[in-house]
Order: sequence, then structure tokens, then C-alpha cells
Amino acid sequence: MVLTVIINIDLFEKYLTTISSEITEPFLKVPLMGKYRELKEIAGNPDGQKNALFKDSENTPGVNILKEILAANKGKVIYIDCWATWCGPCIAEMPFSRKLMFDLKGEEVEFVFLSFNSPKEAAQKEVAALNLGGTHYFLDADQSNHLQKTLAFSGFPNYILIDKKGQIVKSGSDLRPKAIETKNEILKLINQD
Repeated sequence: MVLTVIINIDLFEKYLTTISSEITEPFLKVPLMGKYRELKEIAGNPDGQKNALFKDSENTPGVNILKEILAANKGKVIYIDCWATWCGPCIAEMPFSRKLMFDLKGEEVEFVFLSFNSPKEAAQKEVAALNLGGTHYFLDADQSNHLQKTLAFSGFPNYILIDKKGQIVKSGSDLRPKAIETKNEILKLINQD
């Protein structure tokens, strides 16, 4: 993803003079230049991977993983991304998770990624390739089955939103990271007392 962003930025910059002279309407130019600056910032500041925290969940029962997530993030909103390396839509959504993390940097929200039933090495490679920060758990088959039943979902990708009190307030594929409603839901929970 970062490589793709850099290539697209390079291409955009190559034609920046032409773009600036041809696109003069403010309703087009302002959002276009805003998106360019945003992508340049993300590509120029690839902190995701070094900010990623890989949690060792080997031999930990699924119920304890959920308890650990809640305990480690007490008083914070938690956005959980349930994904798998074999899930194309999951991988396609992850750059939007990275952007959502970037947009909410400094807020009281923690991004947790649960990799279900995927080889740990493959999942770690995917996280590295996407330069994705957050806290990552790599679940074996037993942990995956237990957490999927506990969290009551059947398909991937799935997203879970937990309030500051540790209560699940919303779960489902409609909490996709690119949806503006998702960002608004998170901000609403952050601002609740």
C-alpha cells in the first residue's frame, strides 16, 4: 500500500503543473490538493510498522485474549478489526484502517487487529507490507473459533466497536474503516463521559 501511495504521489507530482493549470474550479481543486497533501503525509511518515505491537497470544485461551484487550485499554474506545490473510476484502480494507488511525491520532482510541485462522508469518508480512500500526493478535484455530463465537459474527471482515466502559456497542461489516459513519461513531464514543 505505501509503495502504491508513493508511486501515485510521484505520478501526481510529475503532472502537478498540468493539473494545477487545467483544474481551476475550487470545488475540484481544493479536495484534490487536500487528498494529495494527506497521502503525501502518510507516505512520508510511515510510522505504522514501527508503531505496531505484536502480542504473543500463543497458548492463551480466546476468552483471555478479549479480557487482555479490555484491561490494556481501560478507559479508551477500542476499534477491533477482525480479519484473515485468506480474506481479500479484509486486506483491501486495511489501508483505510491505517488512514482512520492517522485521522484519529492523539484521540483516546485503540486499534486492535485480530487475525483469524491465518499463519502468523503470513499475517505479520501483510501487516508489514501495509505498514499498519495498532495492536495485533494472531489467533490459532481454537482461539479463532472461540472468539468468533464469543463475539457472535460469522463473516469477514468484521469490525467491533467497544466504548470506554468496555461494552460492545456495535459489531458488523458496516463499521468499515472507510465509512465516515465509523469515524463519527468513534468520535461520539470518545466524547461521551
